[in-house]
This record gives sequence, structure tokens and C-alpha cells, in this order.
Amino acid sequence: MRSKNHKIAVLVLVSFFILVLGIALLLNPYYPVLVFAGESSAGTWMSGAMLVMAATLSLTRAIQKGWWPWIPVSIFFLMLVIDEHFMFHETIRERLLFAYTDLPWLSQLPILAAGLTGLFVTLILWREFLPFNRIILAAVVIFGGLSLIYDILEAGVMIEEILKLAAELCLVISLTGEMEPTKV
Repeated sequence: MRSKNHKIAVLVLVSFFILVLGIALLLNPYYPVLVFAGESSAGTWMSGAMLVMAATLSLTRAIQKGWWPWIPVSIFFLMLVIDEHFMFHETIRERLLFAYTDLPWLSQLPILAAGLTGLFVTLILWREFLPFNRIILAAVVIFGGLSLIYDILEAGVMIEEILKLAAELCLVISLTGEMEPTKV
């Protein structure tokens, strides 16, 4: 049974998510891809914010339950925040593409490595999560996996970013469901 506070937290989070992206789309109606993609976009900002929330919620869970597995999970999310800002995997991907022009598939290795690491972290979380939060975690895997496929196939940056944001939103929602109520 979900607590009333958890439902309110999810409502606030989803409302904030929709509000930020809605304002960005209203301010830029002719080029919606710029709202979701690009390093100075609202989508990138939202992605970073949600990853910081995921890291913070994981740290909070470490305080509640102990360091394993929450500290390594939190570090993983913080590494994703750093990558989101400094674009390390894009830089490595670019260098591989230009260094090995006869082997273009090598440029996909950073994406595949991130995806496999994310899947490993998901499996760790699966063991820790309550049953309802596992359902939301399954949505993280689906949205995140589709985002990776779109990225590897270069099938559309806007759809890829929307799928990534949906995965991150589901991740934060599932992590909020794991928080224990505090005693006042």
C-alpha cells in the first residue's frame, strides 16, 4: 500500500516534470527537438536534476539501511550526472569513430558499456525494492533500453531523449517508494 506522502511526492515530481517541459515547449514551439536534445536544453537540465535526485535518494537509503548497495548505486548516479554535464561518453564515442573509421561499430562501445552497467545496477536495485517499485523499475529498463537502441541506431535524438527522461522519471519515482517514513 502506497502511503499518502509517497503519492503526494510522486504527484509533485510528475507535475514539476510536466511544467518544466511544458514551459520549454511553449517558449520554443517551432523546434521542439531543442527542448529535449542538446546540452543547454530543458531536457538535459531535467535529466541532470533527476539523476541528482536519484543519487540523493540512494544516499538517504544508505543512511536508513546501510552502505551496501546504496552507496555504490549513488556513486553510479553521480557519475551519470557528471557524464550528463561533461559529455564524456560522447567524447569517447567521437574519438573512437574518428580513430577507427574502418570499424564504426567501435564507437558504440561507450553506449553499450553504460547500458550494461545500468542493467547491473538495475539488477541490484531489483533485489532491494518492494514489489510495486519493481514494476516501476521494469519501466525504467524498458524506457532506458529503448533509448539506448535509438541512440545506437541514431534513429532520432528527440525520441531517444524523451525515452531517457521517462526512464529517469520512473527511476526517481521508484526510489521515492523505497523511502521509509521518518519519525517526527
